[in-house]
Amino acid sequence: MPKPQKKSITEEKKLFTISEITIGTFLTGPFTAILGIYHNYKTLGDLTIAKKFLLLASLISFTTLSIPTFLPEQTLEKIPHMLWVVFFTGAAWIYFYKIHTKKILEKFPNKKFPKKSVGKTIILMLQGLAIVGIIFFFLGFAQGLVESMQ
Repeated sequence: MPKPQKKSITEEKKLFTISEITIGTFLTGPFTAILGIYHNYKTLGDLTIAKKFLLLASLISFTTLSIPTFLPEQTLEKIPHMLWVVFFTGAAWIYFYKIHTKKILEKFPNKKFPKKSVGKTIILMLQGLAIVGIIFFFLGFAQGLVESMQ
């Protein structure tokens, strides 16, 4: 009598959904979206696209996040902080919805996107926060070096 096969986690279930990426980006910033979509491309087997996406999206995020450092303080006071959050969340949602969903559906034509997956969202957000923390650490370290040289 054959043994019943253990159910394994399929590639399809390892994919981050649009809800997970959008919520994570809204709460923790653009690097959550970058990591989630990068992970999805790797899971889909598109390693070349994954690397290109990671590089391009990171450059765009770093560039966009550095804009406030070049603006005068009076201008910064007029820009609501929530604008940055909405910008990155909207960009992640549009990219996922318009481009990334097509790639997922090519490989998994019957893919259903569940509305909730709290655990995966929290893990993705923690990864995004870790990257932001590392960036702030090095920016603070660099700023301290510059101040000590003056």
